[in-house]
Amino acid sequence: MGAPQLPSVITQVVAEFREMSRTEAVEALYQDMAARHRARFGSIHLNEPRRTF
Repeated sequence: MGAPQLPSVITQVVAEFREMSRTEAVEALYQDMAARHRARFGSIHLNEPRRTF
């Protein structure tokens, strides 16, 4: 048997990253979510990553 499944919690987060490229910003987001919230890569879903000026 595998590990028990924990209940899913859906949370909306608006984050701003100042990396030079969209790829670097997305990587920074994943690292930040993993560090702060112990979120796994597969449980993070991005909606509309966009550039702000």
